[in-house]
Amino acid sequence: IGAALTRYVIGGPMRFTSLRRVGIFCLCVVFIGPLLSSFLDAAFVMWNHWGQDGYWELIRMRLSSNAVSALIIVPVIVTWVTDGVQLLRAASRSRYLEACALFLGLLAVSYVVLYELRAGADLALLFLPLPFLLWAAVRFGALGASTAISIVGFLAIWSASHGHGPFSRETAEQSALSIELFLIGLAIPLLLLAALIEERVTG
Repeated sequence: IGAALTRYVIGGPMRFTSLRRVGIFCLCVVFIGPLLSSFLDAAFVMWNHWGQDGYWELIRMRLSSNAVSALIIVPVIVTWVTDGVQLLRAASRSRYLEACALFLGLLAVSYVVLYELRAGADLALLFLPLPFLLWAAVRFGALGASTAISIVGFLAIWSASHGHGPFSRETAEQSALSIELFLIGLAIPLLLLAALIEERVTG
């Protein structure tokens, strides 16, 4: 649903190279598509009497989880398929070294923050990966931003699923909701920033 709406509004394939395109992606793929599919999914679950949650609670859970999936999976796939190989071939040695330093630093800091910290730790520490995320968006555009977001997202989910990190709460639902809100609040501004920078550079 989201992909069809995005292609219809944009009039072609999706590229994360302008504020308009990223805004349309967020509206169609991150919000409208998950919202409409959540209504159908929740109705199907209720009709089959699966689980004990109410209809609106099912919609809320599916909406946020599908929105996060769209934010951390779709951009990294699209940017690598459209631009990744070409940029790798054209990159200089210094560019490779900068990218390695960036992503190794991001991985190390994110591991400490999202795996080693315990539940109830100072939530301000969650902002420690932010300089690396901004570095990725400013220096490597949508490709770097989407890759960095996916690293943080997968590490946060992996850590919480193994009972580690600040998102390991009493219940799986609480942990999932906390991670989803964290990633949504992080990914959307970062993708918009990367698109704005690419728009200024190319325009």
